[in-house]
Amino acid sequence: MAYSFKSFQESLKKNKEHYSGVLQKLNTGRVTPALLDTVFVSSYGSIMPVSQVATINSEGPMTLVISPWDHTLLRDIEQSVKESEFGFSVSVSGSIIRCTAPMLTSERKEEIKKIVHQKHEDARISVRQLREKTLQEIKKMKVDGVLSEDTERSLIKDMQTYVDAANDDLAKITKEKNESITIV
Repeated sequence: MAYSFKSFQESLKKNKEHYSGVLQKLNTGRVTPALLDTVFVSSYGSIMPVSQVATINSEGPMTLVISPWDHTLLRDIEQSVKESEFGFSVSVSGSIIRCTAPMLTSERKEEIKKIVHQKHEDARISVRQLREKTLQEIKKMKVDGVLSEDTERSLIKDMQTYVDAANDDLAKITKEKNESITIV
């Protein structure tokens, strides 16, 4: 019976996607609509993300334009964005809201780089934990007599190839994010 790395590979992929999503939400001076996924507004008696009550588009690297589907929510959305952690300068023009991100100071850029480094370490720790779990499964199969010693070594080598590729992907994402922080 051969060992299948399918669930291991899926877990590595999910880890990479989660890491990318976390970094995408960091304000590096280039705003994306995903930044507002964590901003909520009271709508029809329930709390909802702004993205579920309005269309959000980028208008240049520093500005987001929010177009509420229900114009009665305009002031509530404006207030929610003003109170968010991003420090947007918010202005209402007719039925749209323009959110302009503040320029990043060199101190803030360094803070963001530290956050990126910490998130990178967290993602690498997740990869290590997945590796350890899979390694234990392989060793258990060896102890149970399902795998030969040569097969065990081969599987461990294959697993390490997947781990190295995952860590390389994480490093590439981190490098790109750090470059985007420096450019702005």
